[in-house]
Amino acid sequence: MKKLTPYGVMVALALFGSACGDDGGKGGNNTTGPNNTTGENNTNNSNNETNNETNTNNQTNTNNQTNTTGPNNNEFVCQTNGFTPVVAEFEEDDGSHFLQFLSSENEPLNILSVEFYPEVGGDAPSPLVGPGTYMIGSTPADQNYETCQTCVTIFEQCSQETGCAKVYFAEAGQIEFTGYDEENRAVIGEVSGLQLREVTIDENTFRSTPVANGGTWCVDSLAFDTTPECTTNDECTDEAKPFCSDSLTCVECLGILDCGSDLPLCVEGACTAIETCTGDVDEPNNHPTTATAYTLGTDVTGGMCSGTTTGDVDWYSFTLATDQTVSATLAWEGNHDIDFYVFGADAVPITGSQEANPPSGESFVELLPAGDYYFIVTPFETLDDDGAAAITYTLRADATDPCTDNASCTGDAGICDVATGLCVGCLQDSDCDATNPVCIGSGAAAACGIVDSCVDDDANEHGDDGALGANTLTVATEVSAKICTDEDALEADWYTFTLDADATVTVTATWTDPDTDIDFRVYEADIEAGSVASGSSTDNPEVAAGVALTAGVHFIKVRAYESPGTVDYTINVTID
Repeated sequence: MKKLTPYGVMVALALFGSACGDDGGKGGNNTTGPNNTTGENNTNNSNNETNNETNTNNQTNTNNQTNTTGPNNNEFVCQTNGFTPVVAEFEEDDGSHFLQFLSSENEPLNILSVEFYPEVGGDAPSPLVGPGTYMIGSTPADQNYETCQTCVTIFEQCSQETGCAKVYFAEAGQIEFTGYDEENRAVIGEVSGLQLREVTIDENTFRSTPVANGGTWCVDSLAFDTTPECTTNDECTDEAKPFCSDSLTCVECLGILDCGSDLPLCVEGACTAIETCTGDVDEPNNHPTTATAYTLGTDVTGGMCSGTTTGDVDWYSFTLATDQTVSATLAWEGNHDIDFYVFGADAVPITGSQEANPPSGESFVELLPAGDYYFIVTPFETLDDDGAAAITYTLRADATDPCTDNASCTGDAGICDVATGLCVGCLQDSDCDATNPVCIGSGAAAACGIVDSCVDDDANEHGDDGALGANTLTVATEVSAKICTDEDALEADWYTFTLDADATVTVTATWTDPDTDIDFRVYEADIEAGSVASGSSTDNPEVAAGVALTAGVHFIKVRAYESPGTVDYTINVTID
């Protein structure tokens, strides 16, 4: 069963986004505040002290819920009363249901959360099945947040930075649903008679524990109606907001094509202007309707307003008369991060390149059918200027007739990559040989070669860089070798061994350097099918025991996950 901690609920809402979080589950590390996990120091705040003075000994609260309690009986004393929401949301997530009320659209805010969960350790689904009355705290399981299926909590003074100051758990009350449409997140009804007590919630077990001398909260009546503004565009009758968004509200736009060139960006459902900067050439090209026409096979220089707040997007249009392989690059100088895409005529992205802080630019290769397209250039981040001046970039794209099979490829690039239509030197290591056993690079640059990363490597280099040059292991005979870590994770030592019959084996790798971590993977004869076992912990020795293998040829790939340089190690295979 999945539960929501106070901080998890607040973050999950993303201040009025999803009502159940990114996975509807256990979030946050602090259930009462940034520095308090017991709640004992959070009692009797100024709000509660004021309420204690006015709500004891048979005083009547503002919600007309009479408090007949006193110091010598067991009835419930209400210290805080009522809850006035400005936002109400309903959501189903993975079999659980959440009805949540927010007291404000600004932080800090209070959250009243009504939650329905499947049975803990059982097969019973969420108790919420439709219209009806659901009681709070009516079963022993519902008396604790750890086990409750029908739960109500209030999270007080929540913010994304500090979490929630206090948590209250309901011991009594009811929820009545008079209208219920789960698909459209529309529920109508009333929460009434809530009596909540301040608790702490264990972040691992979700067990709720009452806070000694903690506060209480009562809600006499809270009506709700989460019927959305719309479910289809037809229900959006305001010409200024004709589209129904994923949040079921009417908005001005859903995408860039819903906006015009004067306000070309669609941001949170509203068409928005783009900021300008010095040196931004080819403007206005911030919208498909004002895109700069691009001629394939030529270099074009553009200017990009930097930084994530400017919203600058440069559009370039081009047309393919026939199916073509398009190889596109974007280059610039300076420590920037610009993203580069190709969109279809419908302004929907097809592919692109968005490497993190790329040192030399972005590039991609795509096989595109005949049609109209756009290149899109947009800044993700600028690292070495203030965004006042444009970044100068160069865009180039070449189109070639795609290959269809190996027969249409010649020379060193004799293999057809049918996915991209490019003739390449290799697609995988099995396209290589024992002399050059590793397929290195991608796209048209892919070629068979060796990996020469280690200084003072062993005598088996460089054939054992790939499976086709693998060293032969004899079962139950330990072999010594050398290896190092390389930045591209290409450096590896390959081994092969043969079993005369089906067997269960143990593979062991050992080393002496304390700053080294060596891992390995075990493969059947068909390496492309993936590994069947591995040793990938931080242990030394690294062991994979009880590996069931069939008779025949097998492979082991050894890598130094971490090492200070070239290090010694041993590898051994034994039959259990």
